[in-house]
Amino acid sequence: MRLLDGHGFASRSLLVTGHGLFGEVRLAARITGLTSNATFGATAQSGASLGFAVSGLPDGVTVTGQSWRTSSAGELATTATYAPDASTNDLENLFVVLTLSDGESIQTPASIIRHPAPVAGTLAPVLEVQGNGTPSVNLAAGFTGADLRYSASPAWITISGSTATIADALRSEVVAITATNSGGSVTVDLAVSIAVRAPVEVQVSPSGNDTTGDGTVLAPFATPQAAQAVMIPGDTLILRPGVYDPFEVLLNGGAASRITVATLPSEVGQAIIRGDLQQHVAYGGPGVAQDNATRDGIRIDGKSYITLRGLTIEYVWRNGVFIKGAGQNTVTGNHIVEDCLVRHTGLSGIMACGERPELAVGANDAFRTRYVTIRNNEVTQTNVVTDYNDTVTNSFGEPGGVGEAITLANSLRYAYVYNNYIHDSRQYGIDFKNHVVDGEITGNRIEDVVRYGIYLDAGETDVRRILVDGNIIQRCRAGIVIAREEDGNDSGDNLIVEDIDLVNNTLANLSRVGIHYQRHPNKDQQDIGYFRRVRARFNTLYNTNTDGSYRDISIDGIATFGVNRAGQQIVSGIELIGNLAWNPDGQMRMATDVAGDPRFTVAQNHNVRNGAFVGDDPLFVDAANGDFNLRAGSPARAKVTTAAYIAGLYAKDSNGTAHVLPTSAGAYYAAA
Repeated sequence: MRLLDGHGFASRSLLVTGHGLFGEVRLAARITGLTSNATFGATAQSGASLGFAVSGLPDGVTVTGQSWRTSSAGELATTATYAPDASTNDLENLFVVLTLSDGESIQTPASIIRHPAPVAGTLAPVLEVQGNGTPSVNLAAGFTGADLRYSASPAWITISGSTATIADALRSEVVAITATNSGGSVTVDLAVSIAVRAPVEVQVSPSGNDTTGDGTVLAPFATPQAAQAVMIPGDTLILRPGVYDPFEVLLNGGAASRITVATLPSEVGQAIIRGDLQQHVAYGGPGVAQDNATRDGIRIDGKSYITLRGLTIEYVWRNGVFIKGAGQNTVTGNHIVEDCLVRHTGLSGIMACGERPELAVGANDAFRTRYVTIRNNEVTQTNVVTDYNDTVTNSFGEPGGVGEAITLANSLRYAYVYNNYIHDSRQYGIDFKNHVVDGEITGNRIEDVVRYGIYLDAGETDVRRILVDGNIIQRCRAGIVIAREEDGNDSGDNLIVEDIDLVNNTLANLSRVGIHYQRHPNKDQQDIGYFRRVRARFNTLYNTNTDGSYRDISIDGIATFGVNRAGQQIVSGIELIGNLAWNPDGQMRMATDVAGDPRFTVAQNHNVRNGAFVGDDPLFVDAANGDFNLRAGSPARAKVTTAAYIAGLYAKDSNGTAHVLPTSAGAYYAAA
């Protein structure tokens, strides 16, 4: 067999020996009909009619047979002409083996089989309004060619086969779509415009229909889940009166386009999210744990810019509202919960956290949830007994939840709890605990809570820069408690209570203590970290030790702290200034044995000094009915005389009236 000495596409010669009569003869064979490809040169193009040509045959020698072949497929045809098919032999090397009449054979150089290069057409622009679903484009409509593969630049378009899917997000952009096959590639521009639509209200009603509904007044959806499928940032999910199962908020809003779940203004409180407090009939039967979406009344997990307004949430297995971050090194938040009624919950009424409280976070954790506002809500009957917590015991040895009415916890920064009414509830009223920094607890009314009205707890990390201002706390075990429940773990000097201001609070009819700075007897016994710059000014305490054997104010327990591992004083900058305390029987009991200790300042108060003593009646207007303004002639007037004590945060009383020196002790200003 004679082989050509090269593999080019042009005719080339081969030295043939063994024909002595003719001397040296140059014999050449080649494939004819090749197509010139702009990218690859001469190509055995799919569908083209190919032949062959032979030159330099000796006299009398003819071609008696031909075999079209590829190295992988073997013989394809024995005809004089052949049309290759790239659908089966794409990118294979095509050649012809020619049989000569003298018994010899020769082979042509190989040519690569390729599809014809694709040809560009046009793609219709995508012009959509956000919220109308996910647009798709048939890319094959913009090109002519076989075996095309598509790509996009920029690559935010998702391509599957010949279908491009465009995310429902605001954009105006030209995307280059490239079609490629073995013959080459070509690009067509695709213009995409997803425009803003005006925010809409998407309505849900128990009488609605998730299949036929469209979210309008006349055709509401039946469930919040179905409604969310058509919503975009800026929309409001309107729950019409009726009862709904617990649900999860699945969408993210934006700074100027919040997702809101609310009622109509005339229907506040009439949309009821009702769980299955004990029997789990709706969620799996007795003893079967609910999933994340249904164990809380409304769950917001790893989302941002959500508002809940005007809802009733009740009989929930765990938390009424549960807000959680998205995980480590991810920041979510900017949530508002307002004007809601939350009642009968197995854990907290409203809980917001960076991470679930049972999971540890470090003191340097970068605050997974930020900016949460909880305002103007009513929260009651939390931590009730359910079959979730009936084997859990609280500090009284009773079954039930161990949360709070309102909980802010575990890697959260910028927490604001305003003007809520919390009452008739187990455990605590408001708790900021474990890595909560920069927040305010102001204007809340807390009544008939079994344990503490307000609890600030560093936990195993820190609680810092918290303002507690203008709250009214009545008929609880304790008014305001500040502690570090470190649980005996080695938190080192990252265990911090710092920059806490208690201002203008009214604490009345408490069974054990009004203000307590606690060194926890079981969980804070290491000399580590800091407890510093905790300032209580202009608070009113009335009847705050009804049990008679405890203390109206207790702060000297933290005086037992020494120096931390850095060699610095753990306790410093502790203040009791301008406060007023009084019990109806005149018997005062204080634990403020810090005289001469430079870490403490106890000054210009009324009835605040260490030990048991008979106080001076401050002459409240009507303490029995909650009027703690001072009558004329009160000995608590003109008590504060130092200008620095009424600067900044302390410039006004609980009613917003500016202090003028000399000013009165307590939360209610009275001129001298």
